[in-house]
Formats: sequence, C-alpha cells, structure tokens
Amino acid sequence: MKKILLLLGLITQSLLSAAQWNNGPIDSLVLKRYLQKAITMEALCGYPPPSYRLPPSRPYLDTERAQDFADLNSINAMFIGRVAGFWADIWDTAQDNDHFDRTFQNVRKLLGPDSNKGRIAQAAVFEYAGNEPDASGSIDSNIKNIHLPDWVWYAWHPATSTYPNRNFIPTDIGFLAGQGPTGFAGFSVVDVTRDEAKMWLYYRACSYIASDIEALHMGQWNLIAFKDAQGTFDAQGTPLPPYYHTKQLFDKIRSFARFGATNLPSTVHFTQRNSRCGARRQYVILDCHSKRSIKYYKEDLFNFYSFPIRPVNNPTQAGTEGLYGQGLPIYGTELRMESCVDPSNSMGGIPYGDHANTRLWLVEFDNSDGPHPINPMQDCWGQDEISWFGQQPPRYRADWLRYAYTWLRCNEPDIAMQMPGRRSMGSSRVYRFNEPNTPEKSRIHDLWAGYYDMFSPSYAIPSAANPAVPATTRSNIAVELDGSIFWTDPSGTIRYAKSTVTGSIPTWSHYAIPNVSNAAGDLVFHSNGVLFYRTTSNTIDYCQFVGGSGWQHFTTNTSGTAGNVSGNLVFEARGRVNNRVNEWTVFYRSIQGWLEYVKLDSGTSPATWSHDIVTQQDPVDDTDATIACLTSGTVAFVSNHSLKVYRWMNGWTNMPVADEGTVRGELAVDSYYDAADAFTGCKIYYCTTEHSAPPGSPFNSLANHICYRFYDASSSYMDAPSAPINILAYGDINIQDSGTLIFRTPNSIAKARWGCLNGSKAGGWIIEPYSSVNNCHWGLTRQRDGSLFYVGTNNEVRYLTWEAIR
Repeated sequence: MKKILLLLGLITQSLLSAAQWNNGPIDSLVLKRYLQKAITMEALCGYPPPSYRLPPSRPYLDTERAQDFADLNSINAMFIGRVAGFWADIWDTAQDNDHFDRTFQNVRKLLGPDSNKGRIAQAAVFEYAGNEPDASGSIDSNIKNIHLPDWVWYAWHPATSTYPNRNFIPTDIGFLAGQGPTGFAGFSVVDVTRDEAKMWLYYRACSYIASDIEALHMGQWNLIAFKDAQGTFDAQGTPLPPYYHTKQLFDKIRSFARFGATNLPSTVHFTQRNSRCGARRQYVILDCHSKRSIKYYKEDLFNFYSFPIRPVNNPTQAGTEGLYGQGLPIYGTELRMESCVDPSNSMGGIPYGDHANTRLWLVEFDNSDGPHPINPMQDCWGQDEISWFGQQPPRYRADWLRYAYTWLRCNEPDIAMQMPGRRSMGSSRVYRFNEPNTPEKSRIHDLWAGYYDMFSPSYAIPSAANPAVPATTRSNIAVELDGSIFWTDPSGTIRYAKSTVTGSIPTWSHYAIPNVSNAAGDLVFHSNGVLFYRTTSNTIDYCQFVGGSGWQHFTTNTSGTAGNVSGNLVFEARGRVNNRVNEWTVFYRSIQGWLEYVKLDSGTSPATWSHDIVTQQDPVDDTDATIACLTSGTVAFVSNHSLKVYRWMNGWTNMPVADEGTVRGELAVDSYYDAADAFTGCKIYYCTTEHSAPPGSPFNSLANHICYRFYDASSSYMDAPSAPINILAYGDINIQDSGTLIFRTPNSIAKARWGCLNGSKAGGWIIEPYSSVNNCHWGLTRQRDGSLFYVGTNNEVRYLTWEAIR
C-alpha cells in the first residue's frame, strides 16, 4: 500500500510540474493552460502618470490599480496581457526610464515571489514608428527624444565600433516611402529590415524582459516584416531568405532572455531592474497578430498567435431596450466559423475555420479609435471590438462572455479567449471588467472555475399557475418587438410573458389579455401593442394596447369574412427583412381555399374594414406558411405545389413564374431595396415536396428541403428554383439576415449560412445544427435579441436564448 501511495504521489507531482512553467522554453500544452485563463489589462503595470499625456485624458488611479490586482487574484488569472506598451505616449528618455521602473515595480506586485510560477505578465512592442512621413520622407515621433543605450548599440555592432551616443532616429526606423504596407494612414510602421528598427525593437523588448515581463506581443508583425517576408539582399547583393531579419532579431531577444546582455565592451555595463541576467525564467514568450504562421524556413518564430475576436452583426437592436435593463438597446453579435477570405491574408476576415495556422491561438477584444456612431452595415456595428462590447448592457456583456467562451470550446478548442479586463475605448474612455454593480468579474471567475462547462441555454416558460410546470399552447408563438412572448392557452385565452435578465438565467412575469377566450391561432403582430389572431368563429380579431386603458378588443369582421377565415394570416408589408413595416391589410386563406384579404379603409369615418379576393382561379394549398407578401401590392402563395405571384395593377394580375411544381410551403421572403428605397426584387425561400434528386445528390429524393427563387420587380418575373440546401427542413423558416436562415428540422433546429468552407473562395451553404435540441415540434420563431421560441413535443412553450448560437 505504501508503494502504491508513493507511486500515486510521484504521478501527482509529475502532473503538477507538467501543468506549470518552471524554467526555459515553455511546452505548448503548458502554455495553453496559461492562455485559457488570459485577460487583457492594458497598461496595468506601465501606465504613465496623467501629467505625461496631452491632455491627461485617462488617469489610472492608484486605488483602481490596487483593486485590479486584488480582482485578478480573485478570478485566478494566469496570463495578464498588455500590462505595458508604447504608442506615442512617452515623451523622452527620463519618462521612458520611469515607465520601465514602474513596470518592474508593478509586475513584482502582480507576479509575487519567484516561487510563484502560476502567472505570466505580457507587455507589447508595437509596430508604431511615428507620424506619416512628410514630403522629404522624414518621420516625426517621440522616439527621437529617447536615448539609444550603449548596451543596445553593442548588441548589434562589434565591440571595436564607436558608440555614437545619440537618440533613436525615427526616420531610420520606419519604412522608406513606397516600400512599406499601404492602407494604414495616420502613422509610420517599423521596418525590421533596417538596423535602427532592430535596435529600437530590441531595446523595448529587452527592457521589458529586464523588468520581469515574460511574454511580448509584437503587434502586427506582418506589417513590420512586410519587406522581410518577401526576402531581401545583404550589402553584397546576396539573397536573404524570408524572415531573415525577424529571425536575427528574435534570436538576440531570446539570447538576452537566456543570458542577459553579453559580449559587451569592458567599459559597458547594463544592470537589469530585476537584478537578474536575463528573464525571470530564462525565456520569453512571443506572439503577434496574424492568421498564418510566420516561419523562417520550417521554424515557427512565435509561440502562439493572437487575433481580434471578430464578431459579426446579429440583427437585434430594435425593441431590445427592456431585455437587459438600463434601457439600453442590444447591438448583438455572434461568432462564425467560415469567411470568404483567402486564408493567406494574414489579417483579413474571420479567424475561425479558415486559418492556415496550427499553433495555439488567442483571440482578444481589439481596440482602435472608437467609439463611433452605430453603423449596421459594418461588422461590430461600426465599432472597434472593445468599444462595441463596452457599450452593451452589463448583463448582456456577461452573457456574451459566456456565449463566446462556450462557442470556442465547441468549435475551436485550440483557440483561447482573452477576457476583456482593462482596455481603452478611444481617447477618453476605458472599459474595466470590475466596475461597481457589473457582473463581468464574477462571470469570468465562474467560467474559469468550470461552473458553466455543462451549460445549455434551453428552457421552458413556466406556467403562471405553477412555475414548476411549463406553459402550454394551442397556437403558434408570437414575439413582440419589446421581447414579450404571446401564445394561446387551451382555454382560448391569449397569455403573454416578459423576461427579466437579472441573474444568470431569465425570469418571467406573466399576463393575460382580458376578455379574450376565443383565440384559435395565427397570432401575428402588426406593430408593437397590436396583435391579430384567428378566432374560433373563423374571423380575424385584434387587440390593441392603449396607454392608460390597457388592452382594447376589435374585429375585422365583414359580410365577406364572417366564418370564412381558415388561416395563414400575413400582413401586406414593405421593407428589408429586419425592418419590415406592416400595412393595415391582412391576407389569408379562406375556408373555400381562395386567397382573400381584409383592408382597413382609413378614409371612412369611423375607419372600417372591407373585404376582397385576390383570385378564385388558383386555390391556396392548405399547409403552413403558403402566403407571403413580397412588398406592397405584390403577394406570393402556393397553389397545387406551384408558386404564384399576383401584383396589383388596377386589379390583381397573375405574374409569370418559372415553375416545376415542387413547392410545399413555408415561404420566407428576403426583400431588396435600392438606395432610393425602391423595391427591386426578393429571394423567396420555401420547403419542397417529394421529387427526384438531381444527379450527384446525396439524397434519393428532395422532400422537405429548402430551395429559393429570385423575383425581379422590374420584369415581374420569378426564375427557376435554386439547388436545394441539403438538409431535411420541416419548416418555420426564419431569415436572420441576408444569407442566414434558421429553421425546424425533425424535432430539432438548424441554421444554414452562406459562407466558404475551409477557406475556399467558392461560396456554399454551411449547416450549423442545434444538436442539443430534440424537442422542437413546430412554431419556431426568432426574437429580435436572437433567442428562439418554439412549441415542444407536449405543446409546451420552449425557448433557447441567443447564447445557443453555434
């Protein structure tokens, strides 16, 4: 028994040793453990006093820094990123020396004694060389005020050479005119092929290492090595291989980390601030921003790579102000696996699924010069990433961290997420993860502690009478723009609930529309507070919430509609998919099978509803979602498994459609409008009937697949069907945005998104199943915050929060 216990003890000790970095080069598995608890703490250790800045816009108070140290300990952070760096905010040699002194003093507080191996502090050596060159090619920068130390000079020149005793020369650090990368207006980039640039980079890197920094983020190295990557020539014209200069620089930096400043003349001495010869563990970890590996021959020059987290817009903002409190709208985003960008592009596109890189990765919330005005046409709503994140409601921020952390574990397990801790948002604002009354700090702690390892954002709305029992419905689910969820209970009463996200999961408040007991189904919102539905008497009624009076009840009943409404209520509407404006016209399928409608005649006093029929030649098929409005005055429907389009031209006119008779129903419309807001056409998605598959298809038939067709408004012509999206789709097609569908599959949910697989440039449909869902029976609908609601197998009202995006 003693031998067994001794063996177990040795194994345990071995595992503990393997899990931490002790000395020398770090193993990638050990580094991954540190990166899994990484957090950005911009300038935590090296932030200059306010008097250094012009103007002193972002003071870092000592009380805040002390709180940050304590909170990093409380969440057990292991890799503390960007604790110091230089970007035009140090003015001369005295301030630079003070910067490194403060960096060392604060890093010692952050790391603790040498026996503490559980934390790594990272500084940044950026690509900034100064302002853009003037007409003469001269570069102006604060770098000109910083002295070139003798120990740096002799690291790059023979001991017999004459030390020039001067300051650094910015013009000799940046790229010469016409030789550097383009598209980076506003500053000059360091050119690593130039001797002055190597000395500048070496100076900053080694000064940080001498301050007990053990990791260096080397900025956008693909910019710094723009010439180096192409191969250069030495003074004799001999070709040098790609990244020769990078390799030369990094070898010297790593040699300094191992041995300190060596081979200096006897009259030159460099005393490190940490009183060591080299780095704290005789090694320095290097990373940079790049999607592809940077190699000298076959040697990867970096330990890992970083990249902006690159969220893309998830259309959510309308009506989301009440969901997370504080009256702030949610400008939601999501992570995606594929983008149609060449993977050799080192900085373009999305980093997931198409990166030509097998090393460890770390994604971070990048910053730039935000915040900017909201722009829905740009990724991250026109913001840099930390400015977008910092402007969201605090509870949403905490949930987004949980979502992204879980998403990466599912989709990209070798990519770690660097949590946002402290980062500048433009010139005057700073995001902090531990502001009072915000939940991010505790959420990061819980994620790293594994409390959410089995988290699944799938719930049922509890019934009002018994919260332990799910609410049930006999109708579809309707979602109001303010986030309220409406359904019809078995008695015919319209009930609704509204969520409040005050904790880790939503809670619900319940209500009922009074004096309604005849609701049969087809619940559909015209606008906020105006809900239409089909009654048990086969008429169309609606309820309107009037401030101060509550819900008021109305009917559209006319002699033409009395007892004649079968279902498929659809409003006449215009506008893009996430900005549709409904008119006071309701199309429906009559009990006789015709496409009919009721319309509010606002010109009468009081306003009255009138009834009319689109056509009695083509009956509407009696299946779900067989009617869709393309734009005002144009309606499509399914008749005998064929698509029909009728347009108002002083009367309803049948438009030509190329058709193969394969349409089952489940119509969904993505409409297009030009800059003048004129309707130009649309794409109509639908589910197919049983028919033969084309050659090469993995399916024998194409029943219950999704196809689409284009409708051209100028010619009023609809083309032939597209190739099918090869997944069984039972219906409830929701258009998230142009090119992204969410729909019901057999008892589950899936997303189809147009993208590029494996970094190819050819587009195709990427299928993303919600594999944890096995009880989606029907009635799938999407809330504007990205949450999904549906009717379960026992008619219960169920939902997935937006965090279920995969």
